[in-house]
Amino acid sequence: MIRFLVICLLAFAPLLHAAEKPQRVVTLGGAITETAFELNAGQRIIAVDSDSSHPAAVRELPDMGKLEAINAQAVIELKPDLVIASDKANATALESIRAQGIPVTVVQIGPTVEAAFKGMEKVSEALGSNAIGKWVIRDNRRALQRLAGKFRSEARKPRALCVIIDLERNLTLSGKDTPAATMLDLAIADNLATNINGYRPATATISTDLQPEVIVTATQDLYDPEEIIQMLSDAGLGNSPAVKNKRIVDMDGNLLLSMGPRIAAAAEQLAEYMRQPEGNIGF
Repeated sequence: MIRFLVICLLAFAPLLHAAEKPQRVVTLGGAITETAFELNAGQRIIAVDSDSSHPAAVRELPDMGKLEAINAQAVIELKPDLVIASDKANATALESIRAQGIPVTVVQIGPTVEAAFKGMEKVSEALGSNAIGKWVIRDNRRALQRLAGKFRSEARKPRALCVIIDLERNLTLSGKDTPAATMLDLAIADNLATNINGYRPATATISTDLQPEVIVTATQDLYDPEEIIQMLSDAGLGNSPAVKNKRIVDMDGNLLLSMGPRIAAAAEQLAEYMRQPEGNIGF
């Protein structure tokens, strides 16, 4: 009889473990949503924030609004058994959700590689997918090591600058301690904005002396190459080698800057693009 009970417990253990995992999850933050899907937990995600766009399946899910203006009532009405939110999400909204007895896990999305991996690890733990999470992190580490080995021996790194262009055509330089700075470093480039802390508006006064060979933009297909070149010129970068030779690399901002499970893939793509011959790249 005892042997029969042991066999039954062993047979049903995986089902009991699965039942313990949250089954109705709201993810708020692009990197968090991407990580959840990378962990094969996509079928448990019932809603996302406006900035979550990868993979394509998330576009079919209910939109809870921008991180800074999460619709707490809409989240509550979905009756999730877990909300995983970026630390950039509106704190008041998260408190309102917690007040209804809904567990909320907040994940810090930092600008460094290790912060990105810690974020993935925390999402993995919250979803009960620790083993897969470790595999995802290990895979990214190995890919980044291979990338570093591929380009470290170069005699000279590409002299690069990352410029973020928003919907209002505002240009922002990405300095140190930003995701863009990390990505340029991972792509083995020489970041010319290391004297800037964080982000700073791109003005002619600041930009003229930088002289990048390559400019990386993250416009998410908002503008065509000539529009971008004109905006860069207006911001004081018109005489830079990058603009003169049209060496502009445009990438999907959610890929380049989200610091999620595609971090190694983004770095590999950026490294290759920056080393292409003259001409607009990535459009």
